[in-house]
Amino acid sequence: MGDGVYSAYRECVEVLSEESSEVSGSTQAGSGHNPFEMKTPWTLRERIGLVPMIPVVVCRRFIAVSAFLVAAGIVLFAVLFPKRWRRTIIYPLRWLSRSVLLAFGFWWIHEEGLDEHEGPEAGIICAAPHVSLLDALYLIYRWQPAFVAKEDVRAMPLVGWFAEVMHSVFVDRHADDATKAQYKAHIRGMARDPNAPPVLVFPEGTCGNGESLLMFKRGAFEPGVGVLPVCMRYHCRVNPAAVGFNSRGIFLLRVMFQWSNRLEVKVLPVYHPSGDEERDPVLFATHLQREMSAASGLPCTRHTLADMWFHWQALQGGFSEDSFRFVFADLYDYFDLQTREERRALREMMSHLLKRWKKVDTDRDGLIDEADFLGYVRELEFEASLGQLLFKQLDANRDGRVEFVELASACFALQRLAEQGDHEDPGMIGEREIRDAYRFYAGGLDAVSRSQVHDLLRLGCELSIPPEIERHFGRPGREEGLGLDDFASLYREQKKYLMRPLAVACSLVMRLLGG
Repeated sequence: MGDGVYSAYRECVEVLSEESSEVSGSTQAGSGHNPFEMKTPWTLRERIGLVPMIPVVVCRRFIAVSAFLVAAGIVLFAVLFPKRWRRTIIYPLRWLSRSVLLAFGFWWIHEEGLDEHEGPEAGIICAAPHVSLLDALYLIYRWQPAFVAKEDVRAMPLVGWFAEVMHSVFVDRHADDATKAQYKAHIRGMARDPNAPPVLVFPEGTCGNGESLLMFKRGAFEPGVGVLPVCMRYHCRVNPAAVGFNSRGIFLLRVMFQWSNRLEVKVLPVYHPSGDEERDPVLFATHLQREMSAASGLPCTRHTLADMWFHWQALQGGFSEDSFRFVFADLYDYFDLQTREERRALREMMSHLLKRWKKVDTDRDGLIDEADFLGYVRELEFEASLGQLLFKQLDANRDGRVEFVELASACFALQRLAEQGDHEDPGMIGEREIRDAYRFYAGGLDAVSRSQVHDLLRLGCELSIPPEIERHFGRPGREEGLGLDDFASLYREQKKYLMRPLAVACSLVMRLLGG
């Protein structure tokens, strides 16, 4: 593939997938895999069994509500005592959690490796894939762990008290480095204290559909201590995953209407990090994700919380679950985004672009054809010829349609170019700037051709190619265009001239984004 805006992104995804799948026993989900997709149509069998199950569900709801009320009373009683006694007082919560699982039809829970690998050295429990509230109920039943919760949870009525009596660690995601170091030290201390409850982490940071392992977040592994991996898989006629529109509580009622559900749990040996993994939590997280993938038979994916939020925004916008097939982590790598601020800027730009995209993509299939795109360009009071030129650069697949990620990648690259300023000193022109300019000029092709530069200059700026630029295309071996290195030399010499089409495209992008 070439290094156009979209084709190079796809090439980056393929390389990352190949590297991830080299680990023995683990598999990598394809780039089209969507771990937040939930298609749960009502089956004929489910409809027929609805009426006979009503009396059963009434009893089950009574059991579940009673269990929660008793649990609330125990928590309210426990908060009156010192912390050292609370864990003993709330012990009945384990069996109350199990009774709630019974109310959801989980008569049997198949557990493998529990007796062999559970022990005092398991200071941190790493559970995945995270599917719904049912995960927490099982883990409370089996280990009665301490949770890592957001600071806001502490102030919530009842829920905050639950978290408090279970020795939860409250963290502020926006805390400074010194405070975060204190969090890590506190969790590390709890993990090494045989008298403290084990600390439970859901390393994915959000819920998926249970058909793959989302990328593990580094925060769960920064303490650098051994963790107990717990793989969980549900076997139900109705997937209990709380994702998309199924994240609403009413969906769990459908799970309760199933006569029998099954949960399989596989407990792996405690994973002790190597010296390199202690120093690099990302390496630690990646290796453990692959270990759990091999043990559970579930593929790894690079999706994160950011993908879940974008998926939810798309659903709320009326798009289908398979309209957008990209992964933020791949885009971070493609654009070499190293800091949180850079990654946040990309996410915010794409969220804003999605709102604009809805105005043009009337059939909500995640694609825009040339006619619709040109119509929107005219609404922005730009010439149709400029819109045609930009559409050609965006349509990397040359299929007459633009995908959302094609437009988003181009917008982000052009935004970064606009922020580079007007400096022309070759020593101040960085690799990022050159690569972003090259991506735009190359479009979806393998190289920057003379005809592309000619069209961008003539149609976009009413300019002809000067002799200084012509010379670069006339050199031996460049008949098919300029590769990245050759383009870098041209860009450093002729940035002022080459930036003119980019400036015009940037102005259109700014209008497109509402800037």
